[in-house]
Amino acid sequence: MIRLANLNDLSRLVHIYYQSVEKGGITADWATPDVPVAYLNNLSTHINNPQYPLYVIEDEAKNIIGYSYLAPTRQRAGWKNTVEITYYFDLNHVGRGLGSKMLAFIIDEATRLGYRSLLATIHAKNEASAALLKKFKFDQWGFYPEVVYNAHLDQWFDIGIFGRKLN
Repeated sequence: MIRLANLNDLSRLVHIYYQSVEKGGITADWATPDVPVAYLNNLSTHINNPQYPLYVIEDEAKNIIGYSYLAPTRQRAGWKNTVEITYYFDLNHVGRGLGSKMLAFIIDEATRLGYRSLLATIHAKNEASAALLKKFKFDQWGFYPEVVYNAHLDQWFDIGIFGRKLN
């Protein structure tokens, strides 16, 4: 089941995000003590935000196993019809179709909210995420070579920008 997130969900969402931080190569953050606090502050701006909502996906037992949200791409007025999507899933539940369910849902929500284009920024080596985006008719619109450094892994990462028109 997919539903709007609430404040009580935030600690679980930070836990899911931190799994990706610790694994590396999924997000631009690395394992430092301030990551959970900063990320919690970011997520909280999406609670009860009709323009940039945050959704969770739950299993049959109502355990949160993933989430997705819409966010502004740029602060300039000309970008108001384009949003960025972000999604993360509990790494113990990856490969079970959650990404497809969530992405189909968030595309419908972005369309309902009147957005024209969706962007997704991913690590270029994140083949699972790239395949998911391509499945939902996203094309690679940009590529940034070695722009993200992860000190925890002492490694540079390429970033892919994927996009899709909605209307």
